[in-house]
Amino acid sequence: MTRSDYFLHVLDQADSTNNYAMGLAYADRAAHGEAYFTDHQLQGKGQRGKQWLAEKGANIALYRDWE
Repeated sequence: MTRSDYFLHVLDQADSTNNYAMGLAYADRAAHGEAYFTDHQLQGKGQRGKQWLAEKGANIALYRDWE
């Protein structure tokens, strides 16, 4: 994958960017390499039931799972 294959979508707010992206994938409306960013994540979720909590517009929380 080349750098031009990445697409960043910016949302004002979302319950969870993961839920948002998975909803698009299940609806067959997502493409490989797309990423979702939001200014305010209301119910972010992490691994093993943990939550991502961050003040609106004050933090960047990322998880990278590629080599």
